[in-house]
Amino acid sequence: ILQLCKHGETIGEFCNAPSSDTIYRRLELDIDELVSSFQDVTFPILGYFARKYPRERWEVIADSTDDLFYGKKGDEWVMGTKEGNKCFRFKHVILVCRKVRIPVAIVPVKKGTDKVKLLEPILKKVLKIIKPYNFLADAGYGDGAMLKLLQTLRLKFVVRVKVAGDIKMFIEEGK
Repeated sequence: ILQLCKHGETIGEFCNAPSSDTIYRRLELDIDELVSSFQDVTFPILGYFARKYPRERWEVIADSTDDLFYGKKGDEWVMGTKEGNKCFRFKHVILVCRKVRIPVAIVPVKKGTDKVKLLEPILKKVLKIIKPYNFLADAGYGDGAMLKLLQTLRLKFVVRVKVAGDIKMFIEEGK
């Protein structure tokens, strides 16, 4: 993981990871244990790089990723796609500066999961290590609850909104 971070690459760019079905179904770990063990490794690495590059401008990038699912249908962790396929959905939280790019959290998402409740503890954990310059995200994070969380955490953010009407609505509602 250290070598990947030093070269500014993500894990997926260097190796073929097992599918989400393999991780979820065949390892004898609970989802929460998988997430916790991943973060137990990545947050100390982030701390190392934050100390090594204290003057770097760090950015937080949040993203959602779908991984196709070839197992049983109807699972609470499985979403349907527009094409009729089934897939796992993951939220990624990646910390980036000019010298390092590290995914500090990759969290599987259950149906009906509130992304604010999912991301809040991760962002608070990040803020204990570094003060990011910006939170960068796609349109899926451009809702009032998410923007309110970012304001509460005093994070500057750049979030794409879907249409100009959304911006007008946020302004009219005082958000």
